[in-house]
Amino acid sequence: MVRIARKELNRKPSATSRMPRKKSDWFHPRQHAWTVPENVRSTTISAVRKTPPEEFSAPLLGSIGDCARPRFVNRSGKWKKCAFCLCLFGAIQILPFCNRVAFREGKQSAVYHHQPSPVPRRNSCLRYRSCRFPLATQHTFCFLLASLLFLLHAPASFGAFPSPSDWRDVTIYQIITDRWDDGDPSNNTLNTTYNPSAGDKTHGGDFKGIQKRLGYIKGLGMTAIWISPIPLNAYGEYHGYAARDFTQIDPHWGTLADLKSLVDACHAQGIRVILDVVCNHGGNLFNDNSYIAPPAAYTLTYRDPLRTHAAPFNSTAYWHAQGSIGNWTDPEQILGELFGLDDLKTEDPYVRTQLINIWSNWITSLDVDGFRIDTVKHVEMGFWQTWAPAVRANAAAFGKSQFFMFGEVFDGDEAKCGSYTGTKAGGPFALDSVLDYPQYYRTNSVFGTASTGAQTLVDHYNALPVYYDPAAQYRLVTFLDNHDNPRFLSSSFANNRIARLHAALVYQMTSYGVPCVYYGTEQYFNGGGDPYCREDMFDGQFEFGPSLGNNFDQTTYGYRLLRQLNQLRREYSALRRGSLLVREVHSSPGIFAFSRIDGPQEILVVVNTSDSNQTGQEWQTGFAAGTTLVNILNPSQTVTVNLANKVPAGTPIVGNGYAVFVPSYDVVNMEPEVVSVSVAQGDSLVTPRDAITITFSEPMNEASVANALSFDPPVTG
Repeated sequence: MVRIARKELNRKPSATSRMPRKKSDWFHPRQHAWTVPENVRSTTISAVRKTPPEEFSAPLLGSIGDCARPRFVNRSGKWKKCAFCLCLFGAIQILPFCNRVAFREGKQSAVYHHQPSPVPRRNSCLRYRSCRFPLATQHTFCFLLASLLFLLHAPASFGAFPSPSDWRDVTIYQIITDRWDDGDPSNNTLNTTYNPSAGDKTHGGDFKGIQKRLGYIKGLGMTAIWISPIPLNAYGEYHGYAARDFTQIDPHWGTLADLKSLVDACHAQGIRVILDVVCNHGGNLFNDNSYIAPPAAYTLTYRDPLRTHAAPFNSTAYWHAQGSIGNWTDPEQILGELFGLDDLKTEDPYVRTQLINIWSNWITSLDVDGFRIDTVKHVEMGFWQTWAPAVRANAAAFGKSQFFMFGEVFDGDEAKCGSYTGTKAGGPFALDSVLDYPQYYRTNSVFGTASTGAQTLVDHYNALPVYYDPAAQYRLVTFLDNHDNPRFLSSSFANNRIARLHAALVYQMTSYGVPCVYYGTEQYFNGGGDPYCREDMFDGQFEFGPSLGNNFDQTTYGYRLLRQLNQLRREYSALRRGSLLVREVHSSPGIFAFSRIDGPQEILVVVNTSDSNQTGQEWQTGFAAGTTLVNILNPSQTVTVNLANKVPAGTPIVGNGYAVFVPSYDVVNMEPEVVSVSVAQGDSLVTPRDAITITFSEPMNEASVANALSFDPPVTG
């Protein structure tokens, strides 16, 4: 086992240290015949070979990928930039801390490593040496150490479920595990307060309950699920955001084997699994205090000495001691406790390394496909620029080439949200994406309250290239509601006007981004703020209005509409990856028309954000004159492109109506659907001989339907 001497880990580079000067101090890992200058302060390196190799980057254990490649240049006698890398020599010896310097002149380049002596063996304790270069950055230490430890202890990668080639092809379904379904009542009271009628207590949902209902999710057309945090919580909190042991699963959701079974079952059906992860805080185990600014600090004391934070965070030195946040601005919202939740000292190199290892290990042990990251803005940017690259590299080494990490930045400010994506903050690449809160607020004003027009959505599109990293601009995770905000149909927004929800879903599923749908939205859940937006999906005791009873009904119009929209996304790449051209938009409620274009494919989407009937203006298109466009969601509605390549003005769209127009030559057959069942969801037959009538959206072959019909539990006779 490789251990780290933490006191060495915290050591900062010496400002007066110097580079090695002797020729014998340098070792070239590829053993090319380079001429090494006696005075290494010179930037001139001459090569014996006419074509020098590309700049060397040592792969860690053959799988972590290339080290970072900063240059080292002598300007006015001062060395600029510094890199550290970890090199493997054979299968036994590791050179843990070698100083890598790249010299350049013209097209020639070489890389040399200063080799410490002696070289430690694998089982030795790795210690940080003082950096020989004055401008080294500590995040490089954490990244490389954590990567080394992870790879030495990670299980071998045998058939990791592959990442999607592009996450824009994925639609995410968010589940609160405790509120979904109770698949194993025997775990309901383990390490928790089970009270199924209380909004802030455990209701019994678990991993087996999710696995039991995968058919519902698959039928909806969703291709990923995002589940609640899994670690052992301080008091078995139902939501999962209050860990006391980040390395163990809270038993009221099930066992590690149960979770692995769920992930495997999801993958077998083409559904990816996203874990909700927390790096900012743990559970509320310390006594609470009001905020005080550093350098002042409290002495942290446990509320219950028998209930404490587990290793590796079992020392109070790993937690901030400033008290609870009172002023929601930096640095207080970074250093303070979020609603009393104990705040990890994420600037500490040890804490960073452990969080890298913990979440990397969950990737390899579970084979999950992505992370939704909680409370991103409550952690300093340097943490994300250290943690995310390391976790991403470890996931890639395991076989997840496109491991997706999107963060929660609970803020409507474009610049704030965008700063966490890619390299927008300057420095290493941070998060792949964020939840699109700026669009969330705008969508609710356009569709939920209908208080403004869709021009505000176009303004958001125009902000994407300005504030977001190019890799994230069109991969932001869009949503209409979630567990932290009132439901779209709540009295805060649409107030049970389900036609507005239908229009909003059509817009969300056909516009930019990676769509995420919160469980129960398709069943018209209308709960208010937390915890009322966290209703039971199963027939539980915390439900009201539309959420009463068993809610796994696949015949509701909301379910069927979302299923159809998912099919359209599968069939037409333009709806996932295409550019977006606005054809009509207004600053007040009315018609919003736009084209999604991917190469030769164009789809024209029209949504009426007003409650009243509207007539469209003329819409420019890329279609040839005479092309007939069919509303694939209502094939009886067609329009014809005129000689100016436009759809003439006058197309009627009912209040909160919508149309998805495709050329008649590109119309696909929509999958048949079950529109009604004579026995309601959750009801029982009076006798085993009672007839069951199933009505489909189109004529079906009776024999094939009968052969495909099954019952759970099985019935005979």
